[in-house]
Amino acid sequence: MSTSAAVNTPSWASRNRFTFLTLSLLALLLIYPFFTNSWAAELVLALTTFGVLIFGINAVSESRTQVMVGVALALIPIGRHVVAAVGAGPAWGAQDNLAAIPFFLYILVTMIRHIRAREVDRELVSAGISVYLLLGFTWTQVYTLIERFAPGSFSRGGESVSYSELTYFSFVTLTTLGYGDISPVSEYARSFAIVEAISGVVFMGVFIGGMVGTLVGKLSRDRG
Repeated sequence: MSTSAAVNTPSWASRNRFTFLTLSLLALLLIYPFFTNSWAAELVLALTTFGVLIFGINAVSESRTQVMVGVALALIPIGRHVVAAVGAGPAWGAQDNLAAIPFFLYILVTMIRHIRAREVDRELVSAGISVYLLLGFTWTQVYTLIERFAPGSFSRGGESVSYSELTYFSFVTLTTLGYGDISPVSEYARSFAIVEAISGVVFMGVFIGGMVGTLVGKLSRDRG
């Protein structure tokens, strides 16, 4: 094998970058029910979030510029973790913590571009799952913003909702399950909930349709 071919061969981490991001997002989603104010729980949450940031940057960084933009945006939520660790502010996940929104949006937009350019394989499926999970987390931040500036916009049996409950509400809305235990009360909350539900349905339809179209096109070319 020539030196140039060896240099151009993707590393194991690069070949599985979307899989790593999907697993880190699933881990972040699964630990929320166990999050308490204990030091150990905050440490686990911080490490898992840090993993999402690292794998998110790795997933979309195909140039030095993308790496620099990703790192710059990741420094915001990392800084929030540092502040929380030294006891100078609320932990990541508190209702006023919106530092992750620019990072999530950057990863979302960049990954959608990658999805459109990839052939159908395991990594494409992982990329689609990652985008879907990132949509849920991004909408969580939007609902957090609404609840912060308009308290009572969401209700759980007449009681206020926590950040973890808004995360639950976001994914229930994204998947259009609609259990009804948490309800959007204000007009702003209802409008954004409608948009999230539509975005979830549209993304899955376009993503699955795109995969099917790519596969059919490939089969047609192979037979021709």
